[in-house]
Amino acid sequence: MWNTSDDAFARQLGESKSANTALLDYILMGAGERSLRKLCDQYRASKAEGDDPPTVRLETLEDWSRKYRWQDRVAVYDAEQRAKRIAETRADVDGMNTRHIRIGNALLARALLWINATEEIKEGSQEGTKVPKHELTKPSEVLAFIKLGADMERRARGMPTAVLELQSLTDDELLARHEQVLAALRADLADEDGSEP
Repeated sequence: MWNTSDDAFARQLGESKSANTALLDYILMGAGERSLRKLCDQYRASKAEGDDPPTVRLETLEDWSRKYRWQDRVAVYDAEQRAKRIAETRADVDGMNTRHIRIGNALLARALLWINATEEIKEGSQEGTKVPKHELTKPSEVLAFIKLGADMERRARGMPTAVLELQSLTDDELLARHEQVLAALRADLADEDGSEP
């Protein structure tokens, strides 16, 4: 019936200004805190402080809620809020993935620079030439950078890194790995029930 929260918030045929104001207050309470009883308590406290709330009677709020379909109208608002949060989360994740791809590429580029610098030193046979301190100094560091950079880029693109490791195994290695996993699972199950594997 209502396509947007603006439609749902608009006064309905026969709905008083007080009833519509109460609906808006009810909606703004938020999904986790929203209840007619709590709204009535707020209105009573407001009245005690000298304000003029739409009503202080719970029965009136219940009647308005039923008569003007507050729950259906609130559902439209809540759905819009959920959709906004999902869109914001998607945008945040896209931004994070873009950053991770850039970082991964930068790590790979740095490792390649080190490899090229090392080759230049070997080709020039300049003994005693050192790689600057800000550069990678060990092959293990280069490998770590390459793996880290590639893993970050793959994860940021939504691709698992473990699949590549499994794909590089031979059939015999894959079978052996499978048997190891099964043996470990059997041992865990045996430990849980106290029986022999």
